[in-house]
Amino acid sequence: MARPKYGSMTLVFKQRENPDIARGFTLLEVLVAVAIVALGLSGVLATINGMVGSSAYLRDKTLANWVAQNHITELRLQSDWPDLGKSTDDVEMAGQQWRVATEVVSTPVEKLRRLNVSVAYRETPDDSLVTVAAFIGETGATRPLSDWRSGAVQANPEAQQADQDSKPGPDDGGDET
Repeated sequence: MARPKYGSMTLVFKQRENPDIARGFTLLEVLVAVAIVALGLSGVLATINGMVGSSAYLRDKTLANWVAQNHITELRLQSDWPDLGKSTDDVEMAGQQWRVATEVVSTPVEKLRRLNVSVAYRETPDDSLVTVAAFIGETGATRPLSDWRSGAVQANPEAQQADQDSKPGPDDGGDET
């Protein structure tokens, strides 16, 4: 048998003793390989399952934040100053029922109130997904009252009177032209 030489290393090729017998893996080697692959795949599936769960949680948390922001906007657009205290309301958004809990709190500033809006699933109202804090100020009756849902704008008589009282006239040093 010829042995090729490469530098100081000698490679040895062993001829099969019986070329008719095919060599392969034993049953034990195959079972060990299958077990290793199964463990690896179970880890990958657990990671994918966790990512899907996180994705659904983040989607619901984003929707809950939108519900809270919408509720704050509705409170800001109302013509009435919000009363101090707590209230709850049920809202539907994106095919999901939400429980909105609102707390209106006074602040040291007389014409400023703090809104704490918590949003949870309607089925589990004590486990809120998001709480958003906002401030709402009483600006007085200087703007027209509007029913934002219908798009109608009504003139506010108090605002019109306040505008007329604040304009300088000829006796107040204003232009007489």
